[in-house]
Amino acid sequence: MLPRAAAGSFSWGLSMLSRRAVQLSAAILAVLLVAVPALADQLDEQFDGSQIDPAAFNVTESAGFSLALSNGELVMEKAEGTANGSVRLASVFSLEGDFDVTVRARRDDLSGAAEMGIATSHLGVGGFSDVFFYDSNRLHSNILVSGVAESRVGLDPLTASEVVLRIRRMGQTLIHEYDDGGGFQQIASRTDPNLAPAVRVSLFLLQEYGNTPAHVGTFDDLSMTADIISPACGDGVVEASEACDDDDPSWAPGESCNASCELLGCADPDDSSSTTATDALFVLQAAVGQHGCDACLCDIDASGATTSTDALRVLQLAVGQSIERACPACI
Repeated sequence: MLPRAAAGSFSWGLSMLSRRAVQLSAAILAVLLVAVPALADQLDEQFDGSQIDPAAFNVTESAGFSLALSNGELVMEKAEGTANGSVRLASVFSLEGDFDVTVRARRDDLSGAAEMGIATSHLGVGGFSDVFFYDSNRLHSNILVSGVAESRVGLDPLTASEVVLRIRRMGQTLIHEYDDGGGFQQIASRTDPNLAPAVRVSLFLLQEYGNTPAHVGTFDDLSMTADIISPACGDGVVEASEACDDDDPSWAPGESCNASCELLGCADPDDSSSTTATDALFVLQAAVGQHGCDACLCDIDASGATTSTDALRVLQLAVGQSIERACPACI
């Protein structure tokens, strides 16, 4: 049995040890909180396989446009003599919360009119953002989401045909950047509540203005990090981040539910996010039975059938005339 004085000293020693243990635990916890980053989902695609994984990506190609994997890269091509159209590789999953997406992009001709780059489709609110090679050796940035309109051209002409393109989001702020070898430089940044919902990511080669020369665009090292990477589109279940899901991971022009489980807009059957003469031609072809088109895309006057009158109305919209869009609702 310990003497009273010794017992007191022993109790005091235990008390000191307890306090120091608590202090040490707190110090260790503080270090861990600083040193360990928040967990996030990540997907890296090196394009070194023999085919695109349909569980991860969906491919859409207009006539004269093609996509292939070659030597560990993703190659998109526009054939000589082809006018308007596009080829796209779109994720069938969505990114939620803060995210960071980068891709290495190279084009064969800096002065060409065809556009190639990276885009985000904004689910639930509608619209898109993109960063892409543009004419006159520059990069172009668009943030065109519901309630947000931002369009900018990079200030400095590019001196390299290969850059890393980047789209990232922090809270409600969307940021477009590029790195041509000297570190990332910002092109545009915009903050808005409509920029916060889930997005899907796509790579594209696009021709809009009727130019016919051939073009080649090459992508590599696609990296996506997000708070959450949601399940695939096309499983028949409408997730919280999906506007629709028709139980089909593929998509064809004229179908109202696209490969990203977004509903297309009235008079935009080719899912280009705008109404063009190409849409008018598609509606006319649907009117004469060359292919199908959902009424909520092509029955512009809600007459109950797609006719040449609808095609004319789409053409009028394409050239800027004020025409009412009265398509029935998509179901």
